[in-house]
Amino acid sequence: MLFKQRHLSYFAGLALLAVPFAAQAADMSGADITKLVTGNTAYIQFDGTTGNTGAGLGFIYYATDGKIATKFPNGNALKGVWVIKDNTSCITFDGRPPNPCTKYDKEGDVITLINTADGKARGKIVKFAAGNPEKL
Repeated sequence: MLFKQRHLSYFAGLALLAVPFAAQAADMSGADITKLVTGNTAYIQFDGTTGNTGAGLGFIYYATDGKIATKFPNGNALKGVWVIKDNTSCITFDGRPPNPCTKYDKEGDVITLINTADGKARGKIVKFAAGNPEKL
């Protein structure tokens, strides 16, 4: 009987080691977001279920002077300003009311953009490029 218990304990331990640890998503800090976006263009895969972006690849250029230029999958090209507030990125487009801020949720290499007003994902960042290569 003791032999069986030892073997069962041994195999149970091996089974626990074989289970991969789930990556935990973590909110990025305001400092991390600033370092990531300033002077760069974000390439974002939008699913089209939130906001007025359409589904597909869109671009957001975060200029060093706080200005922003975008092109969304639906063809909308908007300009405005961006600022970091309480670990979120907040955008106000020219001639429009302030947009709800965005939380950056990082899990491994994947960054998901979360609307702080409703908690829904806006899209996932595919990559960043230095400067404004899309000429937004």
